[in-house]
Amino acid sequence: MKTLHGFIILYDADCPLCRVYTNDFVQTGMLDMEGRQSYQEMPATCAVHVNQQKAVNEIALVNPVTGEVYYGIESLLKILGHAWPVFRPLFSCGFFIGVMKILYRLISYNRRVFLPVAVGTESEAAQPGFHRGYRAAFLVFSWLLVSMILHWYGAGMEPVLTIGEWYREPLICGGQLLFQGLVVGAIAPRKIWDYLGNLMVVSMLGAIALLFSGLILKAATAGAIWYAGAFLLTVGAMLLEHARRCKLLEMGIGYSISWVLYRILLVGILINGWL
Repeated sequence: MKTLHGFIILYDADCPLCRVYTNDFVQTGMLDMEGRQSYQEMPATCAVHVNQQKAVNEIALVNPVTGEVYYGIESLLKILGHAWPVFRPLFSCGFFIGVMKILYRLISYNRRVFLPVAVGTESEAAQPGFHRGYRAAFLVFSWLLVSMILHWYGAGMEPVLTIGEWYREPLICGGQLLFQGLVVGAIAPRKIWDYLGNLMVVSMLGAIALLFSGLILKAATAGAIWYAGAFLLTVGAMLLEHARRCKLLEMGIGYSISWVLYRILLVGILINGWL
């Protein structure tokens, strides 16, 4: 594995994921031991070359001697392509780079909802920018993914829960977004995008937990009551995570109460066979 000498990657110190993977670049020898520095403590030798506003959203890789700077996915492909030359033809493919840029920006612009930090614990200059398109794209992606997993998991709960049409779970998940969106929009409209992002991360975490639980229960040929029990435990854990994230956003317990209220209403709808 070849080391990319002379370059420094500037990561977001408030992002756990950024800290981990940039540290791996150093520990595996892809970068020099001094080839990693937090954006918040950017050396003056790097600052003169870096577009600091852009670097907040797209991690920068800079050579302070030559002034070369790469941003976002291009900085990562520069490191990986140097370490593994066999992949350079792929990393130079325009289509591949275009797809990876979209994926990278989807993660980067939403990283504060994936791994939230408490309001006021970071400087304004270090906060990632908000991009409505990438936030909306994440909401749609998570809505579809959660809906598919819930539809698959629901088959194991029959006859405790009757299997619905293919559109039932999308309506349920979409209804949650709409219901909570109306509540937050009426009380704290400035926080609606951050809240909905965190809401869908909680839903995705719950869906992933159900996916693994379902696979285990299916392998054990467990009955519907076990599926229902695992579902209730997952919902309980989701409620705790929802409340934790609301606290980080400086939003009160009322939003978690409305979260529970939607589910109570949903149970009544399902019991009466209205959906």
